[in-house]
Amino acid sequence: MVIKLKSALIAVSEEYLSKGIALALLDQFQSINSTRNPFEALSILNDRQIDLIITEVLFSTIEPDEYLKKLVNNSQGVGNIIVLKDSEFKVEEYESQTNLVIQQKPISIKNIINIIELLII
Repeated sequence: MVIKLKSALIAVSEEYLSKGIALALLDQFQSINSTRNPFEALSILNDRQIDLIITEVLFSTIEPDEYLKKLVNNSQGVGNIIVLKDSEFKVEEYESQTNLVIQQKPISIKNIINIIELLII
C-alpha cells in the first residue's frame, strides 16, 4: 500500500523543474500546489494544510533571507521543507528552527523522490 500525504507545495522559479517535480510527486500526494512566485507560496502556506514544501530561496522579487524567515515562521504544521539552494546562499542557520533538508543545485528529480520516500517512511 502506498502512503499518500495530503498536500505538497512547490515554489520553484524554473518552470521545467517545477513541472517535473510535480509530475514525479503525483503518486505520493493527494494534491500538489505549484507556483513560481514566492509571495503566492507564502499565501498558499497560510491558506492550506501543507505536508511538505519544496522551494528555492533565490527569487528576483524577494530577498532570500526575508523569504526564508517568512517561510520558516509560517510552516509550523509542515513536516519537512526541502530547500533547493544555490551555492552563494547559506540556509544552514535555519536548520535548527524547522525540519530543513538542504539540496545543492543542480538537483535531479530522482534525488528529490528519494528524499521524500525517506521522509515519509
